Amino acid sequence: MATPPVPPLVAVSVVIYRRLLWAYPPAFQRAYGPQMVHIFREQCRVAVRQRGAMGLVVVWVRTLLDGRYNASIEDVQALAHPVLRHRVLLNFEGQADGLTADAIVGRLLDSVRV
Repeated sequence: MATPPVPPLVAVSVVIYRRLLWAYPPAFQRAYGPQMVHIFREQCRVAVRQRGAMGLVVVWVRTLLDGRYNASIEDVQALAHPVLRHRVLLNFEGQADGLTADAIVGRLLDSVRV
């Protein structure tokens, strides 16, 4: 299966991210750089698919404002509600029980081991 094309905004973000990796020691860059770039590229693709360019901007802003060069579990947890809330559809039983999409996303986050 062929790899889907990289959207231009993602490609530019990956180039910038690669430049930011120069802040790490050379040994760290060699050991983890390719994996970090791959993960970042995939996060950007997901962000662009789910929320368009705004999702990508949110990933960058949260990461850089915290003085980090990669996204963390906390970033994923903080963005889970706004990103997933509109994708959760409650059936009649869930609605009758008074559940909300946010409650379901919260349960999902609580059930994942970190």
